[in-house]
Amino acid sequence: MSPLNLPSRNFTESTKARPRPTLRVMRLEQIRSCILTAISVGVPVYNRGDTQGCYDVYAKAAQECLAFSSTPALSDQTPTIRRALSGAIAEAQGQSGEPAQQAWTMRRALDTVLIEVDGANPNPNPNPNPNPNPHPN
Repeated sequence: MSPLNLPSRNFTESTKARPRPTLRVMRLEQIRSCILTAISVGVPVYNRGDTQGCYDVYAKAAQECLAFSSTPALSDQTPTIRRALSGAIAEAQGQSGEPAQQAWTMRRALDTVLIEVDGANPNPNPNPNPNPNPHPN
């Protein structure tokens, strides 16, 4: 025991460098974080009745995630993510004038991507969906 009655530890062992996350893992975390942020912002916007605002939040997040997934670190490993996002963006554009439907289209794609990212990343951050409400929010 140390003078402060704390168990002694091997200082060298506790200060060993931890492996840095790879660029791939960092990009997956960026995608995950982007989606969770969009959901946490889009939920209250949709629930206040601003379906266009919710769609805008989700569409912007989808475009950012599409850019993250297209980087060289992920481009060959994320075809499902890119298909889901680009498909939803195109589908929502075809639903012009129906912002609630557009928000739902984007939310389903974001949920799909979140599942894919969590499956591709062996150690996702344990940050649960901020609102498990089954609305497009």
